[in-house]
Amino acid sequence: MEFYHPDDRPTIEQAIEKCRTHGEAYEVDLRLMTAEDEQKWVRITGEAVCDDGGDGDDIIKIRGAIRDITDVQAQKQQPVELKQQYQTLGENFPDGAVYLIDDNFEYVRARGEALEQADLSPADIEGHTPHEVFPDELADEACKHYEQAFDGNTTAVEQEYRGEHYRVRVTPVDGNGNTTKTETETETEITRVMAVAQDITQHVKDRRELQRQNTRLDEFASVVSHDLRNPLTVAEGNLELLREGYESDRIDKIDSALTRMDELIEDLLKLARANEQIGSAESVNLAELSQNCWQNVGTTDETIHLDISAIETVTLKADSNRLAQVFENLMRNAIEHARDQNDDEDKSVTITIGELADGFYVADNGNGISESDRDDVFEPGYTTTKQGTGFGLPIVKQVVEAHGWNISVTESADGGARFEVTDIEMGRVNSTQVESNQVKSE
Repeated sequence: MEFYHPDDRPTIEQAIEKCRTHGEAYEVDLRLMTAEDEQKWVRITGEAVCDDGGDGDDIIKIRGAIRDITDVQAQKQQPVELKQQYQTLGENFPDGAVYLIDDNFEYVRARGEALEQADLSPADIEGHTPHEVFPDELADEACKHYEQAFDGNTTAVEQEYRGEHYRVRVTPVDGNGNTTKTETETETEITRVMAVAQDITQHVKDRRELQRQNTRLDEFASVVSHDLRNPLTVAEGNLELLREGYESDRIDKIDSALTRMDELIEDLLKLARANEQIGSAESVNLAELSQNCWQNVGTTDETIHLDISAIETVTLKADSNRLAQVFENLMRNAIEHARDQNDDEDKSVTITIGELADGFYVADNGNGISESDRDDVFEPGYTTTKQGTGFGLPIVKQVVEAHGWNISVTESADGGARFEVTDIEMGRVNSTQVESNQVKSE
C-alpha cells in the first residue's frame, strides 16, 4: 500500500475489503508513486475467486490487473485545465474578452470585461454557437475565422457589435494547450480555438477623426494652392511689367509684400501636409542629413556656423524626407532668431546638433526663448520675429509626432534655444574621420 498516493490508499483498501468480504468486483483509478518518486495513474481491477471444492461461496483469493493510464488521465485533465486557464486569462483581460471554442463551434468558455460592456454574461455565451448569440452576419464571419483556425491558421478581423468596435485575433489551440505549433508538434491535433477580442472603439473614432481632418486639410491645401496662389502669380506678373515702365520705392514694397504672401502660402501648404502618413523608415545618418539640410537652408552669413561634431556616427530610423523638414525648419528658426534678436552684428552664431540618450537636440547660442513663450511656440501662426511666419515650428512638431516621438524646448548651455526630440531608438555606424568638426556656411 505504501506505493499508492496517500490520498488514494483509503479507496483501494475499501475496494479490496468489499471484494474480500462480499465478493464485489472493483475498478478504480489511482495514483501510484514509483521508486523514482514519479507519479503514475493506474487503473486497477479486481474480482473475487471462490473455492471450487466448497459450496462456491468461500472466497479464497482476489484476482486482479493493473494498467498504466497516465496518458489517458492527462488527456482527460487537459480540457479542464485549459478551460480554467482561459477563464483566468479572460477575467484578467481589461477592455476585452477571451473565448474558447470547440470543434462544434460551441463556446466552452467566455470571460472578460468586454462581455459586460456589451451587456452579455458568460451564461449568455457558454454552451452556445455564434449564430445563437450574435447577429447572422457577424456569426458567419466568426465561423469563417474559426474554421480557418481549426485548419491551423491564425487570423485577425475587426468587428462591430452594439456600437462598439473590436479587433479579434483567432488562434488554434492544440491538445497540450499550445497556441503555436513547433517543428516537433506538426502532427498535434487542434482541439480548440481561442478568440481574443480587444475593444478598439476609441482607436476607430480617432482614426476616423484623423481621416476627416486629413480630408479637410486636403481641401484647404487645394484652396491655398490654387485659389490664393493663382491671383498672387497674376499680381507678380503685372508687378514685373510695372517695374519696366516705372521706378518707385513703392514697387519694391509691393514686391516685398507679395514675396511675404508667397512664403506664407508655402508654409501653409507644408503645415497642411505635415500630418500626412510617414513613409517607410530607413536608417538615417544624422551628420549627412544635417549637412544636406544646411546646404538647402542656404544662408550666406559668414558669422553663422553649424556644429555636428557630436553626431558624426549617430543614426536613427526615420522617413528621411520628413526628418529633413524638421532639421531645415529648426535651422531657419535659429537663424531668424539669431539675427532678429542679436544687437551685435559681429557676434558669431553657432547651431549645434547633439545626441541624447533617446534622441537628439538642436541648440543655438542666441538669446533663447523665454519660459513664457515656450508653451506657445508650436502653435500655428505664433512668432516672435519680424521675418517668421509662425508655421515652421508647428510643422516640426507634427512631423516629430507623426514618427511617434516627442519634442520640447528649453535653454541651451550658451543661453540660447535648445529643441530636444526624444523617445527615439538611436544607433551607431562606423565612419571615417570627418575633415572638419565644424561646417561653415558658404
